[in-house]
Amino acid sequence: MKKISLFSGICCLLYPLFVSAVELSDQVTVNGFGTLGATKTTNDTLGLRPNISDDNVTFEQWNLASRSLAGVQMNVAWDPQWSSAIQLVHQKRVENSLQDSIQLATVSYLPTPEWAIRIGRHSPRVYMLTDTRNVGYGYLWTHPPMEFYGQLQTTYIDGLEIGYTRQFDDADMLRATLCGGKTDMWMAYPGYSFEADFGQSVGLTLEFEHQAWTFRGSASVVNNQNQWVDQLLRQPWNQYNAAGLSGAASVADALDTEATLMAFYSLGIAYNDQNWIIQSELSRLNAESKIVPDTVAGYLSIGRHINEFTPYIMYSRIHTSSSDYSLPADVSYYAQYSNQLNYLANTSLLFLNSRFDQEGVAAGVRWDINSHLALKTQWDRKFISAGGNHLWWNTGGTDSSVEDIFTINLDFVF
Repeated sequence: MKKISLFSGICCLLYPLFVSAVELSDQVTVNGFGTLGATKTTNDTLGLRPNISDDNVTFEQWNLASRSLAGVQMNVAWDPQWSSAIQLVHQKRVENSLQDSIQLATVSYLPTPEWAIRIGRHSPRVYMLTDTRNVGYGYLWTHPPMEFYGQLQTTYIDGLEIGYTRQFDDADMLRATLCGGKTDMWMAYPGYSFEADFGQSVGLTLEFEHQAWTFRGSASVVNNQNQWVDQLLRQPWNQYNAAGLSGAASVADALDTEATLMAFYSLGIAYNDQNWIIQSELSRLNAESKIVPDTVAGYLSIGRHINEFTPYIMYSRIHTSSSDYSLPADVSYYAQYSNQLNYLANTSLLFLNSRFDQEGVAAGVRWDINSHLALKTQWDRKFISAGGNHLWWNTGGTDSSVEDIFTINLDFVF
C-alpha cells in the first residue's frame, strides 16, 4: 500500500474547512470522510491493532497509519423509489485490493415509505456503529473500544437487506431489519495471514428511538465454511493419524471448522442530548468450532458536552468463556522428539486456545472545531490476563500485562 503523502494529508485537512457535500446534479451527491491519526503504546512485544484481521501493528513508536484512512461515498437518487450508493475506503490492510476497498455498493428500492429493500454490499447491522465505524467524525472517541469491536472484523455482507421503519411521531421511531448474504474476512498472525470464508449468514436487528434515547438489539448466525484451517492443519493431523499416532485424530476433530455455526447476539443503548452523551453495548458470541472462542464483551462510555468540547471516560471488557484445549498424551510425548510435529502442535494450540481476556479504562476529549472537523485525544490503559492477549499482535510471551495507549486523531467529513 502506498503511504499517504504529507501534501495529500494537508489537503485532506484543509478541504473540509471550506466545503460540504458535493452535489454533482439533482440526483448525484458525493460525500467524503477521513482520519489523520497517530498512535503509540508502551510495549515492544505486544502490538496494538484495530482488530484481529489487521496486520497494521503499533508498538512503542508513533504509528501514523494505524488509525488513518480516507473514504468517499457517492449516492444516486434515480427517482423517489430507486437509488444506489457506493463507498470506497482507503486504509492500510492485509490485502488492499479494490474488492476490499469497496465497503458499500447497493441498489435500494422503496416500495412504500415504510419498507426498504437493499441488494449488494452493505454493513451488518449487529452493533451501534454500523453506519459510522469507518467515519471517525461520527463517534465520540479516537477509536471504538477494542474489547468490543476488536473481535468484530467483518465489515460487510454481500447479499440482501429488508427493512421496515415505523414513525410514530416526531420523536419516536421503530426499525426492523432482516439481512442475509455471504461474508469473508482476513485473519492475521505474526508470520502469516489468510482469508477466512464465513459462508452464508442471516441476522435480525430491532431499533427504537425515543427522543434522546436509542435502543438496539440484534441476533445473527453465520455458517462457517473456512477451508484454510483444514488445508493447513487438519490434513497433516490426518496423515499422522494414518501413520499410527492415535491422538492425532482428536486434534483433527477439534480443528474442524467446515459447516459449523457461529451465533452473535448484541444489545445497545445510547443517550445523547445537549449535555450528556452515554453509550453502552453488550455482546455474546457462541461457536460450534473450537478455534472460535466463546466470548462475552461490553463497554460503557460517558461524555459531557461543554460548548465545543466533550470530555469522556470509558470502561470496556472482553472475556473468553470456553475452556482451553489440551493435546492428547501421545501427541505431547512424540512432539518432544520431532520438530515438525512440535511446530504443528504449537500452531494448532495457537488456534484452539485463542483467548480474549482483558479489560480497559480510557479518558479523552473531543474538540469540535467546526461542523466538518474534530480533534480528539485519548489515553487507554489495558489490563491483559495471562494467555488472553489474542486481540494483540503477540511476538512473544503470554504473561499478564498492563499496557498504555496514546492516540490523537483529526477527523473530517464533507
